[in-house]
Amino acid sequence: MKIQKFLATILFLIISIVSFAQNQSGFEQSLVGTNKMIAVIVVLAVILIGIAIFLFYLERKIKNIENEIKPNK
Repeated sequence: MKIQKFLATILFLIISIVSFAQNQSGFEQSLVGTNKMIAVIVVLAVILIGIAIFLFYLERKIKNIENEIKPNK
């Protein structure tokens, strides 16, 4: 019974997202029409890549500090 409710909820969400995506507002049409949407996507991608690189760098730094502390115990 829980699986049926879960699947019904997922189906409802998918249908609502698809129907919502078909209606573009004037703001969305102006962004797509003037190619500003591409600039927004590029800026978001650069930000997300920067965050991922920072987290990778931070993880390596933490691992090095942990390795330095472990043998000294």
